Amino acid sequence: MKRITQNTRPLPKKIGAVALAVCVILNAGCAPVALSLLGAGAGVGFNHEMSGYATRTFSQPMPKVRNALLVALRRMSIRLDKVATSGPTEQLQAMAGTRSVGIDIEPLTGTATRIRAVVRKDMLSVDSATAQEIIAQTELVLNRG
Repeated sequence: MKRITQNTRPLPKKIGAVALAVCVILNAGCAPVALSLLGAGAGVGFNHEMSGYATRTFSQPMPKVRNALLVALRRMSIRLDKVATSGPTEQLQAMAGTRSVGIDIEPLTGTATRIRAVVRKDMLSVDSATAQEIIAQTELVLNRG
């Protein structure tokens, strides 16, 4: 009787390697898709655009979001300098130390409001972490009532 030997890896390792290869092939060049999936799983709650802007849409009317934003700015010691209106959108200008802060509050519907924030260090560089924190603090104020 002849003995047959096989030189193979266990089946689970092969399946894992094949699955990984398929994922890499299918997602080649699709970094935005992968990052979107990671962001959705992380529960970030807001969108950060490549330009350094942080955005978030709240399911609250504009006056309520505006009030929460003003409380958040006060808590962060960000000085509000100017409020302008362009149609239904309010544009706030503020200072966080030496950084300029620009925030747009836009009513999308009667119960949906979008905030877009950017914090600039200078003409060429942005501070996206602070822009994201302004939106996160606004959300905290809204959630507390």
